[in-house]
Amino acid sequence: MNANALITLLFEPDFDNVDLARASLRGICDECFGSGDERGAEFCMAATEAMNNVVEHSGSRAVRVEVVRTPEGVTLRVNNDGAPFDPTTAFAELSEEGLLERDEGGYGLYLIRELCDRFSYEYRDSCNVWILEKDIPAS
Repeated sequence: MNANALITLLFEPDFDNVDLARASLRGICDECFGSGDERGAEFCMAATEAMNNVVEHSGSRAVRVEVVRTPEGVTLRVNNDGAPFDPTTAFAELSEEGLLERDEGGYGLYLIRELCDRFSYEYRDSCNVWILEKDIPAS
């Protein structure tokens, strides 16, 4: 893979639309990591969790997902115009033991943290931006 690529998906916050975005991302991950590769499947699962969280909790009017592919890896930016929410702070308080004691909530953020190589947050231009990154192993 020689060049960078950017794909943008814009959708109304609805779980059916998350399913479509996930299917698109699955194809991108197959292309980047190889069909059936575990790293690609992990990244798709983390991305789906992030998109589901935005749909369920943000109150956003629209979700914009940007997928950036480089020779080094894949970056997913999930943008929404909901109330500011830093997921990295929220999951910093979670531990595996703490999750076992919870009735519900926090599992998606825990999965994102575990399945991505890096996970960060920015608030810019009145939007939350969740940034998920997965490296492509050197061949």
